Amino acid sequence: MAKTEKTHPMFFWRKANDRSLQSVADELGCTQSFLSQIELYEKQPSLTMATRLCRVTGIPVEQFARNVEAAQ
Repeated sequence: MAKTEKTHPMFFWRKANDRSLQSVADELGCTQSFLSQIELYEKQPSLTMATRLCRVTGIPVEQFARNVEAAQ
């Protein structure tokens, strides 16, 4: 996967912290597929999930609430 501005900060966080999609998904209680879609800006998490993601990653919640079209 190319690291471009279309790549979500969570991708870079996972790589820097040596975390797989599956390990993060297990911690959050969601699917690996869902997290992949967030990283590709194909899906946006609910506010509840965005808050969980923020707590786990330290990435500001606003980064999970961005407009999907803005990344395209």
